[in-house]
Amino acid sequence: MNHRDNDLSDMDDRFLAYLYCFCVLRDYFLCHEYGESLWLSTGRNTVLKGFIQGAVCLYHLEKGNVRGARRMWTRARKYLLDYVAQSGTLYSGISIPDFVAQIEQVFTKVPPEWFGQRVERDDVHALRLPKPTLSLSPGIRARFAEFTLPPLHDDEAQP
Repeated sequence: MNHRDNDLSDMDDRFLAYLYCFCVLRDYFLCHEYGESLWLSTGRNTVLKGFIQGAVCLYHLEKGNVRGARRMWTRARKYLLDYVAQSGTLYSGISIPDFVAQIEQVFTKVPPEWFGQRVERDDVHALRLPKPTLSLSPGIRARFAEFTLPPLHDDEAQP
């Protein structure tokens, strides 16, 4: 466990926004936007990239792009599990194995014959896929009570 695992005082508002969008709004596109903003401005760490791609895979899946969702999840899963192997199971208080297991559970409900294709959004909706949740600390959940999304900044320098 590293120093960032349970310390909410230095949690960037964009990561909190990512969590809020993921857990409360279920807006995986907006979740990606906040995560990417943070990722671009903080050194592009791979575990954060895994969280971002996890949200992107769910966004693609909701839109019927099962092939894209599966491919994105394969990459995200690797980033997340590599972090677990090197640094431990928690990142900013979030259980990575739980995150991985919940998204894996979503994919167990998708017919395997869809993995290589795009399907109608209504077909995906008809599956009534489970909605992944994150095991968040009470401190993070408490911050959601009066949380408002911070503005997204477009001032990150692109290399």
